[in-house]
Amino acid sequence: MSVASPSGAPLYSIDLTYADQPLLPLTGALAAPSAKRLLSSIQERGAAGAALPAFVYEYCTKPSDGPNLGALTTMTYPQGSQATW
Repeated sequence: MSVASPSGAPLYSIDLTYADQPLLPLTGALAAPSAKRLLSSIQERGAAGAALPAFVYEYCTKPSDGPNLGALTTMTYPQGSQATW
Protein backbone atom coordinates (compact mmCIF):
# COMPACT_ATOMS: atom_id res chain seq x y z
CA MET A 1 0.00 0.00 0.00
CA SER A 2 1.39 3.41 -0.93
CA VAL A 3 0.41 6.81 0.42
CA ALA A 4 1.01 9.98 -1.56
CA SER A 5 0.50 13.68 -0.94
CA PRO A 6 -2.28 15.53 -2.79
CA SER A 7 0.31 16.52 -5.40
CA GLY A 8 1.20 12.85 -5.96
CA ALA A 9 4.58 12.85 -4.21
CA PRO A 10 5.16 9.57 -2.34
CA LEU A 11 5.00 9.86 1.46
CA TYR A 12 5.43 6.25 2.58
CA SER A 13 4.40 2.69 1.79
CA ILE A 14 3.55 -0.37 3.83
CA ASP A 15 4.55 -3.86 2.70
CA LEU A 16 2.56 -6.87 3.94
CA THR A 17 4.40 -10.18 3.61
CA TYR A 18 2.56 -13.50 3.77
CA ALA A 19 3.79 -17.07 4.13
CA ASP A 20 1.88 -20.09 2.92
CA GLN A 21 2.27 -22.35 5.93
CA PRO A 22 1.25 -25.98 5.84
CA LEU A 23 -0.40 -26.72 9.14
CA LEU A 24 0.75 -30.21 10.06
CA PRO A 25 -2.28 -32.29 10.94
CA LEU A 26 -3.16 -33.35 14.43
CA THR A 27 -3.84 -37.03 14.99
CA GLY A 28 -6.95 -38.85 16.05
CA ALA A 29 -10.31 -37.09 16.21
CA LEU A 30 -8.62 -33.68 15.72
CA ALA A 31 -6.96 -34.65 12.43
CA ALA A 32 -7.61 -32.00 9.77
CA PRO A 33 -4.70 -31.33 7.38
CA SER A 34 -4.80 -27.82 5.99
CA ALA A 35 -2.77 -24.85 4.85
CA LYS A 36 -3.26 -21.22 5.74
CA ARG A 37 -1.88 -17.96 4.41
CA LEU A 38 -0.32 -16.27 7.42
CA LEU A 39 0.80 -12.65 7.73
CA SER A 40 4.53 -12.90 8.47
CA SER A 41 5.58 -9.22 8.55
CA ILE A 42 4.52 -5.61 8.17
CA GLN A 43 7.19 -3.19 7.04
CA GLU A 44 7.00 0.55 6.44
CA ARG A 45 9.12 2.30 3.84
CA GLY A 46 9.86 6.02 3.71
CA ALA A 47 9.30 8.24 0.68
CA ALA A 48 12.78 7.37 -0.70
CA GLY A 49 12.12 3.63 -0.27
CA ALA A 50 14.31 3.08 2.80
CA ALA A 51 12.86 0.26 4.92
CA LEU A 52 12.17 0.69 8.61
CA PRO A 53 12.40 -2.35 10.93
CA ALA A 54 9.38 -4.61 10.52
CA PHE A 55 6.78 -6.18 12.78
CA VAL A 56 7.36 -9.96 12.50
CA TYR A 57 4.77 -12.63 13.34
CA GLU A 58 5.15 -16.35 14.18
CA TYR A 59 2.37 -18.91 14.38
CA CYS A 60 1.52 -22.34 15.76
CA THR A 61 2.10 -24.59 12.71
CA LYS A 62 2.95 -28.01 14.18
CA PRO A 63 1.02 -30.24 16.60
CA SER A 64 3.90 -29.85 19.07
CA ASP A 65 3.13 -26.09 19.16
CA GLY A 66 -0.30 -26.80 20.67
CA PRO A 67 -3.82 -27.58 19.50
CA ASN A 68 -4.58 -24.17 17.93
CA LEU A 69 -2.94 -24.52 14.53
CA GLY A 70 -2.64 -21.13 12.85
CA ALA A 71 -2.79 -19.21 16.14
CA LEU A 72 -0.37 -16.32 16.67
CA THR A 73 2.44 -17.32 19.05
CA THR A 74 4.99 -14.48 18.84
CA MET A 75 5.05 -10.90 17.63
CA THR A 76 8.39 -9.12 17.33
CA TYR A 77 8.16 -5.33 17.40
CA PRO A 78 10.38 -3.08 15.23
CA GLN A 79 12.37 -2.11 18.33
CA GLY A 80 13.21 -5.79 18.95
CA SER A 81 10.94 -6.56 21.90
CA GLN A 82 8.64 -9.59 21.69
CA ALA A 83 5.20 -10.57 22.88
CA THR A 84 4.65 -14.32 23.21
CA TRP A 85 1.41 -16.20 23.80
